[in-house]
Amino acid sequence: MIEQRVRLILVCLVACCLLACSWHGNEQPRETPPMVRLEKIAVVVLPGQDIPSHESDSVPTTEEISAGTAALDEILQEHFANQPRIAVYTDVQTEASLMGTQADPARTARGIGESTSSDGVLIVHIFRFRQRVASRHEPASVAFDFRLYAAATGRSICSGRFDETQQTLTDNLFQIGTWFKRGNKWLTAEQLAREGVLKMLDDCPSLTP
Repeated sequence: MIEQRVRLILVCLVACCLLACSWHGNEQPRETPPMVRLEKIAVVVLPGQDIPSHESDSVPTTEEISAGTAALDEILQEHFANQPRIAVYTDVQTEASLMGTQADPARTARGIGESTSSDGVLIVHIFRFRQRVASRHEPASVAFDFRLYAAATGRSICSGRFDETQQTLTDNLFQIGTWFKRGNKWLTAEQLAREGVLKMLDDCPSLTP
């Protein structure tokens, strides 16, 4: 009986230490890009074409990327609903793709800025949007990157990437802080993407009110 109590106490102490370490790690200072005030920003979500090498065996399907594009469109529209200067465009996606987004994204940004009369262009590329499949014990997984351009010059103002596959505590004890912040539950791909959008806003002051 005493040995069981001792083991329980040790487990609790380890969990508390890991929780403290995870929170401390998340609070590390990072360099913030300069604030550039843009009068009008066009937001476009496009399919990503470069699949990371570690995912060569699990290339996302067209349906998966289409679902991710639609989900990010909706999430971004909700987030920027109270910012009239920022508009999410879905009708220019085909045109942007034809302009060679991957080959010359700066030129694409200038073209989108001209066609939408915007002085800033936020291009978001979705690479993965995988829903949780409980029957196969597969968690939600989302990956996208973003870059904000000055439309007149094609200069990059800020950029970043969100790439996460939700993990259990048994998979990664160092994620204990994140797990409990999420209410100790599994997330959908949409919920995971919303967290990624919040990170994007934190990393890019020019997108804040």
